Amino acid sequence: MSVITCPQFSALDREIIEDFSECLNDNVSQIEICINLLDGDHDPELINRLFRDVHSLKGNCRMVFLDPLVETIHEMEEIVADMRQSYKTYHPLYGEFFMGIILRLDAMIQTLLLEGAVDADAQDAMIELIEEIRLAPVGKDIEILEKSLITLSGCFPHKPSEEKQKQSKDSDQTQNAEIESNPDLAFFRTLALQLDDLAIYKSGRTQTLLDLALETNVGLGTPVCPDQLTAAVYLHDIGMALIPTEIIHKPSKLTAQEFQTIKSHVTIGAELLQRMDGWSEAAKIVLQHHEKHDGTGYPNQLSGDDVHPGAMIIALADTFHAVTNERADRSYKKSLFSAVTLINGQSGGQFKPEFVEAFNETVRQQFIAVH
Repeated sequence: MSVITCPQFSALDREIIEDFSECLNDNVSQIEICINLLDGDHDPELINRLFRDVHSLKGNCRMVFLDPLVETIHEMEEIVADMRQSYKTYHPLYGEFFMGIILRLDAMIQTLLLEGAVDADAQDAMIELIEEIRLAPVGKDIEILEKSLITLSGCFPHKPSEEKQKQSKDSDQTQNAEIESNPDLAFFRTLALQLDDLAIYKSGRTQTLLDLALETNVGLGTPVCPDQLTAAVYLHDIGMALIPTEIIHKPSKLTAQEFQTIKSHVTIGAELLQRMDGWSEAAKIVLQHHEKHDGTGYPNQLSGDDVHPGAMIIALADTFHAVTNERADRSYKKSLFSAVTLINGQSGGQFKPEFVEAFNETVRQQFIAVH
């Protein structure tokens, strides 16, 4: 009998495991609620919601080194993607099948936690069932689903092999030494650290954002010049220093005029960089760091590939830091998966999907693998 082990998962810090388990329960509940709401109707809005929920489940499992689960969840996600494209039509049997797979995956995770290994044969069988259903011709899928549910009832899950990936990172000391060798970057860093000290953001924010941004850039194949990205990280929020504190710390909803004032910070930072020789790309990144993949951002409602990759990288890092530092009395271990879930839920919306995948890997290596 072949078995599956996920030693990196089993070795994780107990607090991270507990946080992941809470999010896993929430993922499963949300998927079940969505399936119950579908109630046999092919509702495009609910199909989109189901896709996002399954995608979040996949992202969370990848985050904690449950790589053997990811293939199965991805194959199931592809069926839902086919429904989004109207290649397949939702039927209640699909809901039963999805829940059957998910509950068995949940059981597999619990077994891994308790015993450190699970049987791989049943997991292979689940993948075969999913692939058969996905490839079923129109009109034959319901018949295959009925047979698959019978087969699935005898599967007590588990899954393929394990993948280990780890990239070495430059230390902060080396990174900072390189920055200090560039007078402009050293100046920008000084401004950023002073912004950290203004109580607008949590102390240490700049270094966290820089580490996340540079590593994600590497994961994407370095589409952005590291120096330009570094400068943009340092100065993307420098304009916030000029926003009245009563607006920044206002406890109630901002007025339209106050929100316009907040939005002006992107122009302030961009114009500062634009006025300095050699930093025009960084200026563009700063100007666009609140643009969104789906075109709903500001200031110019750019979308898709029109958004500079550096701007999207910074937006991902900003979102992650904002969620994980929402409360001073809460460590990242308590909110890391909330941030990951939120970001994965915006894949294809606020964020470009391939950037989300690269960012997930960065978070996994920087915040989870070290524990």
